[in-house]
Amino acid sequence: MEAKCAVEDLRAVEGQLAHLGRQLQPWVFETNELWDFPDGRLKAAGCLLRLREVGETTLVTFKAPAPERAGVKSMDEAETVVASAPALRAILHGLGLRPGWRYEKFRSLWQVETPAGMAGICLDIVPCGQFIEVEGAPAAIAAAFAALGLTPGPEATQTYRDLFQAWLAAHNRPLEAPMVFTPQEAAAWRAHLNILPQHVPPTTRMTTDDGCHDSGTLC
Repeated sequence: MEAKCAVEDLRAVEGQLAHLGRQLQPWVFETNELWDFPDGRLKAAGCLLRLREVGETTLVTFKAPAPERAGVKSMDEAETVVASAPALRAILHGLGLRPGWRYEKFRSLWQVETPAGMAGICLDIVPCGQFIEVEGAPAAIAAAFAALGLTPGPEATQTYRDLFQAWLAAHNRPLEAPMVFTPQEAAAWRAHLNILPQHVPPTTRMTTDDGCHDSGTLC
């Protein structure tokens, strides 16, 4: 299960996490594509098929809805690394799927042990803000946020697409615009986060006490 919280400065949160847990993955830059059939049947069913590229690593992920508990979102998920993004795109096209919404983010992964169990933490920078996402059992999620002095708001169970569309509406922009950085914004964040141009992340996956395994799987 997972929940997110908007923050003003993730670098300050990093300082707290350095004392509370351990870093599993340094900052990396992700590009993501959501795929669906032309009739949108996956989205209509609450499912998601995502192709993600991080450095030279390509992952494909499928998510389907699972029962939701108050304040946290739950999805059944299957994910695997693939050898070739172009080959995967050709396969998906051959099956009748088409690429849809695109989004980018900068992400760092952490793990914190709380009195209620292990929690996986994603620090995310997206074009519409900075967020911390916590994964694990509901009690571990609450404990991790409490240790960081954070209280999730309405964004807790929303996807980044939901949040970005609200941001677009507030700025009178087309709602289907891709959530991507300008080249100047991306370069500035790379410099701020000390990301090397050819940095390729490890294939570290977070494990939490609710059996969740994640490589940064939230949309």
